Amino acid sequence: MIFYLRHTTIENLQSLCYGQSEMPLADSYLQELDHIAEELSKLNIEQVFSSPSKRCLRLAHDLFPQKQVCVDDRLRELNFGRWEQKPWGEIAKDQIDVWASNFVHQSPPGGESFESLVNRLQDFHEEHRQQSVSLAVSHGGVLRAVHCLKHRRGLEKAFDHTCKYGSIIGYESDLSSEVQ
Repeated sequence: MIFYLRHTTIENLQSLCYGQSEMPLADSYLQELDHIAEELSKLNIEQVFSSPSKRCLRLAHDLFPQKQVCVDDRLRELNFGRWEQKPWGEIAKDQIDVWASNFVHQSPPGGESFESLVNRLQDFHEEHRQQSVSLAVSHGGVLRAVHCLKHRRGLEKAFDHTCKYGSIIGYESDLSSEVQ
């Protein structure tokens, strides 16, 4: 069984497209940490994995200071390429529209498609799902992918699901699915 945890709230006053870029945590971090720790205390987490992103690593280490945190690149957020660190309002609307109309297969300029994220997530999940009760600290894109695959919803429905900061999704079965 793997539990996927989205990192806590970030500080993003400029409404930046950030994806894999490092972002500062919001002032609410400690309150969110306490809430997540309480939720996870009900589980018997044996192994902890994290995206290499600082916002995920800090959370993983703060939640489980006594455990080794295994960093895995497959848990990274979607790579938005040349859009990273640009305010959404400064990205050409026609470029966003092209990407949004087929984000499953279409990459932002210099970035990766959602299909690519799903493929690396499935790799990670298959490698670790039967080892022990694990926690994977990751990002909204990864949790949206898990949600779609778990509920056998088409990947094009990924943004129909609200994925709050600090949310947790547990999943035991395989995440194989036809990418549509």
